[in-house]
Amino acid sequence: MHGDCALLTLGCKVNQYESQEMREQLESAGYKIVDAGGDADLFVVNTCAVTQTAEKKCRQIIRRVAARCPKAVIVVTGCMAQRAGADLKRLSERLIILGNVEKEDILAYITGEVSCTTTGLGNCRSYRGRGIGNWNGRARAFVKIQDGCNRNCAYCLVPQVRGRLRSRPARAAYDEIRRLADNGFREVVLTGIHLGLYNERKGDGLAEFLSKLPDIEGIVNIRLSSIEATDFTSDLLSVIKNDNRICNHMHVPLQHGSDRILGMMRRSYTAIEYARVIDSLRAIRPGLAVTTDVMVGFPGEDDAAFQESLSFIRKMGFAGLHIFRYSRRPGTPAAVMPNQVGEKIKSARAEEMAQTADGITDAYLASIVNEKLRLVVEKIDNSLCMGRTDRYVEAEINSQPDFSIGDVISVRALGKNNGRLLGKALKKVL
Repeated sequence: MHGDCALLTLGCKVNQYESQEMREQLESAGYKIVDAGGDADLFVVNTCAVTQTAEKKCRQIIRRVAARCPKAVIVVTGCMAQRAGADLKRLSERLIILGNVEKEDILAYITGEVSCTTTGLGNCRSYRGRGIGNWNGRARAFVKIQDGCNRNCAYCLVPQVRGRLRSRPARAAYDEIRRLADNGFREVVLTGIHLGLYNERKGDGLAEFLSKLPDIEGIVNIRLSSIEATDFTSDLLSVIKNDNRICNHMHVPLQHGSDRILGMMRRSYTAIEYARVIDSLRAIRPGLAVTTDVMVGFPGEDDAAFQESLSFIRKMGFAGLHIFRYSRRPGTPAAVMPNQVGEKIKSARAEEMAQTADGITDAYLASIVNEKLRLVVEKIDNSLCMGRTDRYVEAEINSQPDFSIGDVISVRALGKNNGRLLGKALKKVL
């Protein structure tokens, strides 16, 4: 099997990881990976379904590829394929539709060894995945250790398209991290759909996974992609406190600062309970960067609830916000709730929240000027190096002749500009 193949990936870190898995399968079969903007014999579109906007973008990409490359085979997989495969098939007869289970065996479907299907996820109880050995085009490598979600937040269809909680065997993940280190990666980002409940059914959990993660030569940074506030056990807090490899950054989704809205969302904490978790994290990790997700325009969010959310967020001292406008998703409880918020109001609230986010980020950057940080080099442009620090903020530093993409540099933050730090390189760590 041979030919040119292009991959297009939309959505989360888990989707990006799974695209790398498919890439390595395809390369092993003789495909040459090419830029998605040109011609190819095979296109793989790994879709997202988290919002209506994401699904609209997926459809647009599929239509463009089908029109531009009339002879290409087009595989459509991912969460939108899982949710609405039959609808996508109407876009072109040439589409091969694969769900989130089937993407693991993409080669068998391309060759026709197995007929195309999108199976349900109700009985999917064990982790599937072939793993990766590299991460093309990136300085930091994602490592997927968990899939699925048992929560049923009122706005979210992820459990419908990802199935129940299932976790990767720790040994397989450790071996993958070793392979990535051998290929020059210095930071790994542990990721999953509900990462904080890794191995929950067996009881050893994320804390044990981290505590038993061996020292692997070359790995300097271990980043946790996203942890729910309710998942920070005393054991996990202890590991975070004592393992200096774990980056001084936690992404802890909030979603809203109003208890009334949090209850309607079916989130399992109040604003005060969330704040206490963040206080606990900051007590064990001085200077910790905390980023979060926040939603505007959830059904029933009136002006008072929005202002309550804004006020809470301003008090929390976050390092950054990811802002989402509520998107009505089929089959979710929120989709049929009364008091849906109009799009114009959502846009206005998102803009006000974004202005707040700019001020919050600027204040956090100011608070860490003069501190020493670890930076992973992601781009070199003449005399400047750019990348993310262990606190996940972007930084620019002076480059040196022996600096390369992926290197870890000890830097001193000297100032800030346009949402990023300006720093000075102190020494190359690795």
